[in-house]
Amino acid sequence: MTTLAPAGRHSEWQSPAIELFVSDLDGTFLGLTESPSAAVTEAAGALVASGIRFAFATGRLPAGLPDLAELAAGPHIVHNGAQVVAQTQTGHETTFALGAAQAARLAAVCRRFDVYAEFYAHDGHYVTRPDPLAEAAWELMMGSPIGLVTDEVLAETTIIKATIADYSGRHTAQLVGEIAAIGLAAEESTAPGMPDAVFINATAPGVSKGTTLRWLCERLGIPLGAVAAIGDGRNDSSMFRIVGTAIAMGSAPADVVALAHFVAPDVFDDGAAVAMRAVLAHTTGRDAA
Repeated sequence: MTTLAPAGRHSEWQSPAIELFVSDLDGTFLGLTESPSAAVTEAAGALVASGIRFAFATGRLPAGLPDLAELAAGPHIVHNGAQVVAQTQTGHETTFALGAAQAARLAAVCRRFDVYAEFYAHDGHYVTRPDPLAEAAWELMMGSPIGLVTDEVLAETTIIKATIADYSGRHTAQLVGEIAAIGLAAEESTAPGMPDAVFINATAPGVSKGTTLRWLCERLGIPLGAVAAIGDGRNDSSMFRIVGTAIAMGSAPADVVALAHFVAPDVFDDGAAVAMRAVLAHTTGRDAA
């Protein structure tokens, strides 16, 4: 795919035909706004029109998916792999939830580090404390919190996933270690609008975008070798390790680029559109490279 630069695993790429294109959202499909650019929307439409299936894989909750139901009906991977939804913003097919004891121990870690975190349930989300920085996201995609995270709430509520905000990025390694010690999976993600912040997705043991993509492909009858995945964060690495075509955004950390076959431009240069056009050209035989 000559319009994309080679990445760390380019020599391993086997030039497979693509049946499913999976895209991360923040920093990949979306930049600083909640609407994709015209170039990205057009490229995704062309991809789907060619017969290639399109799905999102994101740390967001279902209500945070773009309103593109006519383009991408799913299934989509949300909550960093903890849930699969049938289509944009409606219902869910499968949930891989935290255990009550694990959720309680995670809340204790958040209190000890005094970090803001969101604990997601089927009917909304709970927060560890009020946080003005999070209010814009509440308004855009999920509404105000149901309430505060308490021991009583965690004992009575199924928690799908938690997201911990490390705004300075100084405590990320410690937090990831603490989450792993509980037995939960922990993966880092970023947001274009907050370049210094790290958001840690805490999910049930072994749950990631990659494990859920494998689960989904088995049910769709799509070989992982026929999947192309694109993303910009470390929480996309689990997908890159298993798919036939892994594409890192230009802003991705070096260790993520090392796991990819190709590198696209960054989100502000419509890198996702460039990648989708390259996949389309490859699939239709217009690009033999």
